[in-house]
Amino acid sequence: MDAVRIEMLRNGQEDRFVVVGELDLASAPQLREALLAALDQARPGRELVVDVSGVRFLDCTAVGALVQLRARAEERHCPLRVAGAAGVVLEVLEIAGVAKDLDVYAELGPDEPGRLSSRAPVSSGGATPDRRPSDEVISSLLDAMTELTPGSEEHEKIRTHIITACAPFATGLARRFTDRGEPFDDLNQVAMVGLLKAVDGYNPQRGREFVAYATPTILGELRRHFRDRTWAMAVPRRYKDMRLLVNSAREELTQRNGVPPSAADLASHLGVSTDEVLDAIEAAQVYRSTSLFTPVGDDGVTLMDVVGAPDPDLDAVDDRVSLPPVIAKLPEREQRILAMRFYGNMTQSQIAEATGVSQMHVSRLLKGALGRLREELAGCE
Repeated sequence: MDAVRIEMLRNGQEDRFVVVGELDLASAPQLREALLAALDQARPGRELVVDVSGVRFLDCTAVGALVQLRARAEERHCPLRVAGAAGVVLEVLEIAGVAKDLDVYAELGPDEPGRLSSRAPVSSGGATPDRRPSDEVISSLLDAMTELTPGSEEHEKIRTHIITACAPFATGLARRFTDRGEPFDDLNQVAMVGLLKAVDGYNPQRGREFVAYATPTILGELRRHFRDRTWAMAVPRRYKDMRLLVNSAREELTQRNGVPPSAADLASHLGVSTDEVLDAIEAAQVYRSTSLFTPVGDDGVTLMDVVGAPDPDLDAVDDRVSLPPVIAKLPEREQRILAMRFYGNMTQSQIAEATGVSQMHVSRLLKGALGRLREELAGCE
């Protein structure tokens, strides 16, 4: 049994084709053949009217057939128009931007509910701001899109209509995450990426409604954004995943036992080692970074003012540790001279007077001692 039934009625200068059922990829050729047969026999000036008041469903394949037939009818000087469009059928024609071209409004009154003004039909950019296509229209557009070649002009046009119509739905899902510290504009962009993936990946042949398919796709994209893009530092994914498990387990155990769980309790609950739990807790500390301009007191002191700077004395730690054993190998007199020169800050003349030798001899002793120290320290490296 055919999904569509077509009956032709002749009335004066008009041939009216009453269509009942569904006009889609399978039944559109039947309408095309009936109209082409009428055109071959029609005299110039005779009007062809396609009455779709009994059509329950219409996709873009049928819309394309009507547009092509109208152009063919104009070549034969036989006007062709569509009458009786309402509800879903009218919405599809308006979204496709052909309602005015097909004279859909000729038999509709000015106060017809649910239609757009004939002076402002829907453009190819999508639905009007104050009017959103119904779920039935979206389903029909998705069905039609899957029958078209990806990348073709008609495919991209329908895809744009679907995305525009479903954008408020994606925005609503993004609002669920507005209390997590991310700007809403960023979340909305991520939700739109998820919507694009849902539209491109949807397969109506699997029998799943689009909303049921798009919801987890968009939510998954938002959750991946928080997992991969919002960390202040690069952290291995295993720590990110473990952090989520730890947070969930902490809430569950706290509610069950009435006290916060320890790391060992969390590890036992999750079936992992305590070290893995501790690593995840430590990694969670770098999820958000603190600004260096954060106040740390009432006197205008910021975090930048109290952050430590590199200590040049740290570079001399190795030398200070290695030096005493090397000095101990020098003769006692040279050790005493080094102590008076570098710890007592005495001049060579003062050292010479204190030791009873000449200043020139003190200079030679210092030079020889420092040379041996350099050689010993170089050998330690």
